[in-house]
Amino acid sequence: MSKSGRYYTKDKINKRKALERKNKHPIRLFIKSWDFLGKTCFGFIIFGMIIYSLSENATSHLLWIIYACVCLPLFPFAKKCSDDVLLHYFSEHTFEEFINGGGARGFGVLYLMMIIPFIIPLATGYFIYQIQKYKY
Repeated sequence: MSKSGRYYTKDKINKRKALERKNKHPIRLFIKSWDFLGKTCFGFIIFGMIIYSLSENATSHLLWIIYACVCLPLFPFAKKCSDDVLLHYFSEHTFEEFINGGGARGFGVLYLMMIIPFIIPLATGYFIYQIQKYKY
């Protein structure tokens, strides 16, 4: 059968649509964004300092170092999840100025300290939500 037949073109169209749909997955789009790069660098700074400060006495702080190493790649996804949830409840201006912003009147450090213990559940929730949302 020649490659110009009806079934060949349908198969080719279906493969192209599947590839386009795969490339538009929200997690892939987030990984390709500058926001992901910024949150990853911020996570490397935070957890790099934690790992470095605890590495001096690694035998007694081994669990904290392992937790920091596990949270390092999951931090951007957890931060994105918490940002999306908070943006749902606050306006963008309030979120950027008071919660996510720095300075003396901002709650950025408190917000970050609230996220760190919940990185694994937040990142898992973000992955599950995006996969379920994309599937349907």
